[in-house]
Amino acid sequence: MSKILGYIRKNTLKIIVIVLFIIFIYSFIKAGNNAYREQEKQVVSDKSNTSVNIKDSDCKKIINNFLNSCTSGKYEEAYAYLSEECKNENYKTLDDFINNYCVKKSIKGKDFSFKKDTSKSGYTYIIEFNNMLSSGKKDNKIQKENYTIVVENENELRLNIEG
Repeated sequence: MSKILGYIRKNTLKIIVIVLFIIFIYSFIKAGNNAYREQEKQVVSDKSNTSVNIKDSDCKKIINNFLNSCTSGKYEEAYAYLSEECKNENYKTLDDFINNYCVKKSIKGKDFSFKKDTSKSGYTYIIEFNNMLSSGKKDNKIQKENYTIVVENENELRLNIEG
């Protein structure tokens, strides 16, 4: 123990310099990370600001047309409403869309309603599906999904399904 204390006394200046250097590097890395996070927030903010000019009525029209196409079996027409991002990540082909969305979720013939999701920023809507045709009354098992409206090619509105 006395050897350690003796080493510390002899090299106090070196130890202080090393500790200060470590603190400086840590602070530099932390500041870089904070700057990166702020930059990411700005990019997200810029993306959401590009869609500020979207009218709520246009969003509702797109969703209504999409859902009417799905529930009436016009799957190709419905597929055209999806964003490229949604197609690339979830439904690469029309058959994928039909099998993995329309058929799997049993959308055909279902009644639906939707409203804007005020808990999220941007243009996100909550869609509720209910099969009132078969039962004649509202089912307790309501299927809910989130659809987000995005702008593609600077003027085309498309849907992302967040299912």
